[in-house]
Amino acid sequence: FNRIRRRVRRIRGNFFGGELAPPSTSLFCRRAGFARDLPALHRLASGMRYNTGMERFDFAHRPDAELFDSAFELVKASFPPSEYRYRDTLLGMLDWPTYAMYIEHQASRATGLICSHEFGGMRFVETFCISPGLRGAGRGGRMLDEYVSLRPGPVVLEVEPPEDELTRRRVGFYRRHGFELDERDYVMPPLEPELPPLKLLLMSTQPLGADFEAVRDAIYRTVYRVEPRDVPRLG
Repeated sequence: FNRIRRRVRRIRGNFFGGELAPPSTSLFCRRAGFARDLPALHRLASGMRYNTGMERFDFAHRPDAELFDSAFELVKASFPPSEYRYRDTLLGMLDWPTYAMYIEHQASRATGLICSHEFGGMRFVETFCISPGLRGAGRGGRMLDEYVSLRPGPVVLEVEPPEDELTRRRVGFYRRHGFELDERDYVMPPLEPELPPLKLLLMSTQPLGADFEAVRDAIYRTVYRVEPRDVPRLG
């Protein structure tokens, strides 16, 4: 995380001054630091199909309408309404140069989904879900492992505090796949104006340590488009 502050500052200077016009893929990758790892850059190329069957979609390679709708239905089946963005919001986010969807699919039927923000030398997983009928057979773990292995650098995600059997199982799942839980206070800003903020925790493939606040603030600015001072404080 030692270069996150500098990289995020540079990204914000280019991407947060108004409408986001997607730059060329090579320009974005240079700004985000990907160009130093050419094999990883190749693996993250638009339209790349991976071993688990997932395919990367972004501003340069968008899913067709049927596949996108199938992916959104998978999100709706996996999360309560307060924990996912509206369809049109997700569709518009495909124009963001820092956003990508990794969809495992058979033809136009989505069976697994990772929605990812890639910036400042780190990756943030906003959404990860597997079709209900395919859970419990190791498929989600294989998809997550392959996503994490695509390039070096930390992967960060949000989880509910482990306060009951279900939330403890979720945290345990991520721990088995190399994530560490950071128990410092973290609030997920509202995903839509009328949705509530949520008190969550961060997990990461590398300890956040002294960079916790820098990582948190980079997530707020890049993923949620809010300044840290404007994020509600929850007791």
